[in-house]
Amino acid sequence: MIINGYKDINVTYDKNSSLQCFAVSEFETYLEKIFPEKESDISLILNLCQSEDILFDGFTIDISDNSICINAVIERGLLYGVYAVLEKIGCSFTMPITQREVIPQMNSIQIENGLIKENPCMEHRGICFYSTYEKTKDLTLEMYDWMTKNRFNFLMTALDRPDDTVDEYHTIKWLDLEDTMLIEIKKRGIILDMSEHSTDYFFSRELIFKENPEWFAMIEGKRQPAQMCYANQDAVNYYGDQYIKYVEKHPEIDMIGIWPLDGGGYCECERCTKDPLTFAKAIDTVARRIKEINPHLVIEQLAYTKESFTIPNFEECDNIAPLCCSRQDGTAYAWGQYGKNRAGAYYFEYNNADNYRASANVMINPSYNVEVVNMFVNYGYKGIVSLFLPIQSFFIPAINYYYMRKAYWEINYDKDIATQELCTTLYGEHNSSIMNKVHKLLTEKLQDPALWSRFPFRSNKNWFSNHATRNKCIDEKRHSVFIGIFTEIIELMDSVNKDNMNKNEIINFDSILLYIHYQKNYYESIDLYDYSVPENYDIDGFFKYVENSSANPKHGFIPVAYAKWRIIGRDNILVQSEVKNDFIAD
Repeated sequence: MIINGYKDINVTYDKNSSLQCFAVSEFETYLEKIFPEKESDISLILNLCQSEDILFDGFTIDISDNSICINAVIERGLLYGVYAVLEKIGCSFTMPITQREVIPQMNSIQIENGLIKENPCMEHRGICFYSTYEKTKDLTLEMYDWMTKNRFNFLMTALDRPDDTVDEYHTIKWLDLEDTMLIEIKKRGIILDMSEHSTDYFFSRELIFKENPEWFAMIEGKRQPAQMCYANQDAVNYYGDQYIKYVEKHPEIDMIGIWPLDGGGYCECERCTKDPLTFAKAIDTVARRIKEINPHLVIEQLAYTKESFTIPNFEECDNIAPLCCSRQDGTAYAWGQYGKNRAGAYYFEYNNADNYRASANVMINPSYNVEVVNMFVNYGYKGIVSLFLPIQSFFIPAINYYYMRKAYWEINYDKDIATQELCTTLYGEHNSSIMNKVHKLLTEKLQDPALWSRFPFRSNKNWFSNHATRNKCIDEKRHSVFIGIFTEIIELMDSVNKDNMNKNEIINFDSILLYIHYQKNYYESIDLYDYSVPENYDIDGFFKYVENSSANPKHGFIPVAYAKWRIIGRDNILVQSEVKNDFIAD
């Protein structure tokens, strides 16, 4: 097939479907951006069908001399088929923000005739975005659009998640956005999970505690406005009443999470501590009531802490789907088997874009994404939900989600070929060979997952305040190796000819260069210093670097205020007493 224009394309689709109308609009909009104003003699056919060969929201594309026929068993698959055709033409949606998309400019293009079939290996592929509220409405919509183009089909959000950091970086305010966003996500076919830690919305500590302190957790012998006392039936009934009121008014949601508050503060009363299934029984009670109102609504049960990790030995309601937050000790496998007999099991993923979990240092994880998708497909999970925070820091997460999308849709893909294709997309064909070497050195050698502030000492709950003993001799040798790799990468970067790059390729090049220097600064300022001599490190210099790097939001770099809060403003890496007060986030 030869495509040489965008005008007067013959389109066959269901005009009563907002999703199909949107799919056609996207196809026509991008063809108009690609081609000069001229007529085309091709036809686009969107066809819903019954086929055992098409899984979930997969699709087939049948290309002949004059027509493109996209077949899917659900409408979302038709939209994904349209984006697949646009990618075949040469578009790329790897980076968020519409202006960062790759859209070729040409007079005509030839696409090979034949049948294309794409099926995901996992049904629900989700993301939970933090820092989404009125002020970030435009960016939030950009992220919803980007996730759809990359075939992530599941949005976890929260009605009213208050901020616990600075500058609203942990805020989620669906209530401020729903009038606009509900229309946008529904026409994209996005599954809506109203979830997150929203206990306060349905069970307000401020409003209830004074009158009913017995409904709340007993801590050290005294009732506290912390978690609910899940053994108190009156409290559970009230909690269920509030959910019922919301569910009755909002049939548009597909899943609702009944989560506890974040962190600790669980009840220590005899009934709660004696029965490890107290939490699960309370969730089951609410789930059964909701099923009577809306039998199709899925109830999300959080397997998050020791109070909620015990798998029920009773017959929970079949509308419950566990959301497991751990891969350790067989926990994830057990919950996967349990979820198969109910509404499916989900895994909450923290490594691709969670700057909280990664201590403001999310790393590029190509191998991890192959591993985690393979693991949970084999465990029989229905979906993975990835935590993305904050949305202002999108450059490195977008690279991680590039690999995750690959794994979702081609589980045995070649990571090296994928990296080469990524580098061509980000930096241009002329520079892809050099930048491929840069990415391999960066992800396989420079990034050190064994640095103390990330994984090895996490098993010690006091890891953030009791610094690990360091061997200076080992540190010196490791630092020497680190600098050698860093120098090799910079020399490769210096050899790139930026004159043959377009505007977006230059932005991507500059962004990865910022990230490479960030790794060096982070390593030398935080992960490599003499703890016995606090003034030995240069934390103020590190934050100055982050401030300069994040000054231009187009780079999608970690905001300095968030980095400060995460590293020294809470309970992390460096204790506040070791850091000058003027570097603690306000």
